[in-house]
Amino acid sequence: MNTNLIERTVTECLRRTNRRGVGQLEIIVAAVLMGVLTGMLSTLSYQLQRVHKDARNYQLAVYEITNHLRRLQSLPSEKLPAEINSLKLSEVAKARLEQAELKGALISDPLGTRIDVQINWNRIGPAEPVKLSAWVNTETSSSQSGSATENGAMP
Repeated sequence: MNTNLIERTVTECLRRTNRRGVGQLEIIVAAVLMGVLTGMLSTLSYQLQRVHKDARNYQLAVYEITNHLRRLQSLPSEKLPAEINSLKLSEVAKARLEQAELKGALISDPLGTRIDVQINWNRIGPAEPVKLSAWVNTETSSSQSGSATENGAMP
């Protein structure tokens, strides 16, 4: 009976001495895993900031083009070619979009006359320019009222 007690005591002592190194190993593995996770999260955070900045710049480019198209649509058709050739970026767009270029074109096709405006700027990686189009009414108000009068309608 005493031999069982001694054997159990010796066995427990051996178990305790064998476990001391395991705790240190677990701490080292946990520290390595935390370091790897921290590195991955910092890289992910940096990439997310770049994507967010690119999305903001894209949205700014769309707003810039939309403002130009609305202004150009309100002009008489005689002034359109001169205004399209003299398009300029706003100060906000110049400051936020690196090396931005604004281009416009007046295109006549069977469907009518449209204005194409595009902005291209220096981005990370290859990217297409942001391009929007708007249709313009090239008929003048005098020709519309004249044709209505010829048909017997009231002006």
